[in-house]
Amino acid sequence: MPHTEQNKAGCSSCTLYLVRLCYGRSFWFPVFREPLVIGMRLLGRLHGIDYFTVEGPNKDCKGCLRHLKNALKERSPLFCFLNGLVNPVFNRLRDSQLVKEDKTTAKDFAAGKGPSPFQE
Repeated sequence: MPHTEQNKAGCSSCTLYLVRLCYGRSFWFPVFREPLVIGMRLLGRLHGIDYFTVEGPNKDCKGCLRHLKNALKERSPLFCFLNGLVNPVFNRLRDSQLVKEDKTTAKDFAAGKGPSPFQE
């Protein structure tokens, strides 16, 4: 799958890669993130969003929550409001678990500049 498909989905950085790193580095990060994921999936169902069909350059991109989040931003005023409150906090907590090289790898992969950061 060409990298342009992922870019069409609105990926400037591979959030899935960064989140996986954080899950491995912090016991509390999943405790914070998983309720947010459940809420996004519920809102997605209410809006009839089928984000599992969107594909990217990596087999793990299929079903990535980035696609759901982008669709919710277009269709749900409630999500936009809640995301405006929660996203800055989430980003700070996520970024506190990462180093500059992690973010560079995620951006390069999303831009099609590097190999997949995912371990097989």
